[in-house]
Amino acid sequence: MAVLLQYQGVETEAELAEWLSVPESSDLLRSIRGVGPKTFDYLCSLVGRPAIAIDRHLLTFASWAGVTARPYDEMATIFQAAAHLLDVEYVTLDRTVWEYVRQSSQ
Repeated sequence: MAVLLQYQGVETEAELAEWLSVPESSDLLRSIRGVGPKTFDYLCSLVGRPAIAIDRHLLTFASWAGVTARPYDEMATIFQAAAHLLDVEYVTLDRTVWEYVRQSSQ
């Protein structure tokens, strides 16, 4: 990933945020073995772009709520809709749910 970003001329957080807004950047990142939509969404959230990285904690929370397994994009849409209904930023919902599941699992 570092080599790709260097090749793309991305050196700062601001440049990464701008680069991630380009539609082709997702495909470029996802061409790297082990990098999928969660990594892309996580990078977006790190640089202040609205995104929810669907991971095992969020999937666990969804299952507790009765939401059955769905493709990544559908789960992201569900959590985004929940954030809108709750009037919170995506990153806030993501972190809150993640922390709640982590604490509940201990």
